Amino acid sequence: CGNCRPVKEKDIQMFLVEWLGKAKPDLEYFSIPNEATYRRRDLRRMGIQNGISDLVFWGMENTPLAYVELKLKKGKLSRQQKDFQSVCKKRDVPYHIIKTDDPEEALVKLRELIKEWTCSRPS
Repeated sequence: CGNCRPVKEKDIQMFLVEWLGKAKPDLEYFSIPNEATYRRRDLRRMGIQNGISDLVFWGMENTPLAYVELKLKKGKLSRQQKDFQSVCKKRDVPYHIIKTDDPEEALVKLRELIKEWTCSRPS
């Protein structure tokens, strides 16, 4: 539309977090504000690192820990994000990229991941 601004990754993340708060209040997750610019030097000294995923989920039945990176369709992982993805792979920790410009599509993909992480497996 003519008056609509382009969707940003942060818009998709806020949409997902709002949904999580309403639909999955018992699911444990958090975000690491790696893009924060306020007092960046202090944040670095406090341990903030570039490349860590946008959302971190933990304590689920089938997956004790999982990372989710959000990217717009034209977005690419930075060198630091690729390095973090490699660390996750080496340690056998799930790392997922949701790549879309549509918040609703991102939600469908996140719901699929959550189902995979939390559904009981047959004995």
